[in-house]
Amino acid sequence: MNHASEILDRKTDVLAFLKTRFPLYDKSNVFFRDIQYGIQVFLGRKGIKAGYPESEKIAREFASLMEREGVFVAIDRQSWALHYPEFRTPPSKPAPVAPVAPVAPVAHSVAPHSVAPHSVAPHSVAPRSVVAPSVAPPKPSPVAPPKAPSEQESV
Repeated sequence: MNHASEILDRKTDVLAFLKTRFPLYDKSNVFFRDIQYGIQVFLGRKGIKAGYPESEKIAREFASLMEREGVFVAIDRQSWALHYPEFRTPPSKPAPVAPVAPVAPVAHSVAPHSVAPHSVAPHSVAPRSVVAPSVAPPKPSPVAPPKAPSEQESV
């Protein structure tokens, strides 16, 4: 059997194999060298040795077939966009958000006789802060000035 026909007849198997080796998802990019090396390994696992020129020729035929069938949409001559719904990733769903119950305002009803003398009653003005009296800086300790060279003792 011709190696190219082996690949072209089993295109879904080849795509599935390429997906195991490269990041292929619906609407992702597919690159020619990825196809070529993937086909080379695919054939190698079947015991078929395909060299670089042969795998390049088969990859061109495979890409052309996929393009005719609408699975590959050409971006340029070396890359395509994959349109293959079987490789669609499942949509990621955000975690459900539990509804939050409204919080009722807290009533502050305090009897006047229960207010501690240091607390602030509702709707009153906060007391002014008390400024501590300033403290004078400590006086420097007396230090003797250095002796002049004439006053130093000679030995």
